[in-house]
Amino acid sequence: MRTPLISIIVPIYKVEKYLEECIESLIRQTYSNIEILLIVDGSPDNSAAICEKAAKKDSRIRYIYQENAGVSVARNNGIEKANGEYLLFVDGDDWCDDKLVELLWKNANTYHSDVSMCGYYQNTAEKEEKKSFFEKDKVFKNDKLTLLKACFSTFGVPWSKLYKKSFLLKHHLTFVPNLKRMQDSIFNLNVFHHAEICSYIDQPLYHYRMFNESVTNKYSEKADEVAYAIIEETTKFIQTSKQLELDPYCQMRTIYLLNDIIKLKYLPQQAGLTSKQIKEEIKKKIKEPVFRKAIQKCPYRLLSLPNKVRLFFLRFHLISFFYWSMNSAYQLKRKKRFN
Repeated sequence: MRTPLISIIVPIYKVEKYLEECIESLIRQTYSNIEILLIVDGSPDNSAAICEKAAKKDSRIRYIYQENAGVSVARNNGIEKANGEYLLFVDGDDWCDDKLVELLWKNANTYHSDVSMCGYYQNTAEKEEKKSFFEKDKVFKNDKLTLLKACFSTFGVPWSKLYKKSFLLKHHLTFVPNLKRMQDSIFNLNVFHHAEICSYIDQPLYHYRMFNESVTNKYSEKADEVAYAIIEETTKFIQTSKQLELDPYCQMRTIYLLNDIIKLKYLPQQAGLTSKQIKEEIKKKIKEPVFRKAIQKCPYRLLSLPNKVRLFFLRFHLISFFYWSMNSAYQLKRKKRFN
């Protein structure tokens, strides 16, 4: 069997605690014809030194430094500099099963896939949980809508996927640099819109490390700006691709982003707002056209149970009940995080 060079792209920022474990898991891959691009995104910790040391030990490792520009720019830098026929993205705080590359490549080679995919483990400090994107092994031909809809869930991540580089270059597929969140989902929406064949193996071969403290839990004065950018990119994709069937999913995403704005900008103590002031801010926010449309059009079936209830409160202008639901969930999560 042919064994083409496969490039593994690892964007790195403030992950020194986990980086060596990540790198070691890549060095141990049973598929040996790989290059590992360690791209340090101006990280102020000891990550750069760890990468330099690793590059001296294994000739397949390339250490690349860039001024801090964000994960999208780091991944795009990797796409540009990669020599491999296939690309695999790995986050610097995660790790991989020894056979990840081998099995993804065999799957891609068997079905001539533009993208080869697998399941994963979700790892927290307490437990390891097996996760599947689909119920069984599957080959997607002329079924892009299933994959596009899935991009509005965890499936939108770039890890656990092997991409054919010539396919990405042909369609000019890169990550949007100015997005602070969900750049992965926007990237994969465009990927699966253009892909002709994608194949999935229902084996957990990637370890995703999940933290309680993340960018989706921290106070952010610019939470609404981040949300507007995501909504704009999602809407632009639906319009340019003419995938109008995805509009309900866009409205679902908008509802979740509205919740994020309230959770990140208004509820934290750093915001300095009273409950009365928060309710007034919520009233103002839901009058904005983009959120008003989502409140009117988002199907209940696409939401989790707590968010179905919150959407009901918003549709019937029960702002006090909506605030109570959001604040109770926020305080409970905050209590768990600090216990």
